Amino acid sequence: MVKVMVKRIVGISKNFNLAPCTYEKSLWCIYLRSIVSINRVVFRCALVSVIMVLAAAPLLFSQTPAAIEAPRGFAGIEIGMGIEEVKTALSRDAQFKFRGDPDVSLLASPNESLIETEGLTFIDRAYFQFYKGRLYTIILLLNPERIDHYTMYTTMVSRHGEPTGLDPSEAVWEFDRIRLALERPLSVKYIDTLAFGDILRQNARTESLNALSRERFLDQF
Repeated sequence: MVKVMVKRIVGISKNFNLAPCTYEKSLWCIYLRSIVSINRVVFRCALVSVIMVLAAAPLLFSQTPAAIEAPRGFAGIEIGMGIEEVKTALSRDAQFKFRGDPDVSLLASPNESLIETEGLTFIDRAYFQFYKGRLYTIILLLNPERIDHYTMYTTMVSRHGEPTGLDPSEAVWEFDRIRLALERPLSVKYIDTLAFGDILRQNARTESLNALSRERFLDQF
């Protein structure tokens, strides 16, 4: 019986193109050659897997993340709107207790005006500042009893990515023209950086003129 089994095994080895083995070593030879065959199969499979990964790598790494769109404002009230547009939007928005013209005031600085209105639910108070008739700053003071800083931060990160600047007092996202800030204790600011830069330059010129006038006044004594 053993001889018959060995003969069958030897026949199998011949079918797989294995070199003929002696009777005494046939089982051991077939065992070793089967291991070699298995190792070759495993190696070929591994090699094919590596080739497939390398072939797919350009497709995987060539995909760039979608560009993050810069925020334009809050609840349809966008930076750059005219004052009448903002008044209309506020009057239609149930998040604000806008009273109309009583909530609008002119500021001491030239070409600047302000809408200050109470909010409801999540917003305590809101400020909309205008320069040359266009909205350039939105400030929302949020209600800490309704919303918390951590929830606001994680929501803004999911919308706009990681902040450009981060410190204990504020998280800042900088875009081409918009600066978005989440400040402690709990407020959100949208600022038109171009308009804000223009205001800073105007203020610097005004301070220079005031200083010059003061010196001229003192020169008279």
